[in-house]
Amino acid sequence: EFITGYQKDITDFIDSYDFTDCIVYLDPPYKDTTGYFDSLDIVPIIDKLKGRVPLFVSYNEDLTEDTVEFGKRTKGNMNGVKKTEVVREILNCFGKG
Repeated sequence: EFITGYQKDITDFIDSYDFTDCIVYLDPPYKDTTGYFDSLDIVPIIDKLKGRVPLFVSYNEDLTEDTVEFGKRTKGNMNGVKKTEVVREILNCFGKG
């Protein structure tokens, strides 16, 4: 068995990939935690994938009733500076349907 990873624009990838024998894990920027998040709307991405493949989305809000909250953490950035804001860490689970 092996794992293949892809790093490419997800909107281009979804329509062209055969998701047979796959699971998908999405880890988009958490809502309201970055200045560049506004350019990505994850809901249409989730809508295209759910029902086609087991889908797991790491996010800071509940996107489905099937969630696991891992805890809360203070927001930090790449230079290690922590902020006082607390962010929920949630794994949203969408079955294949």
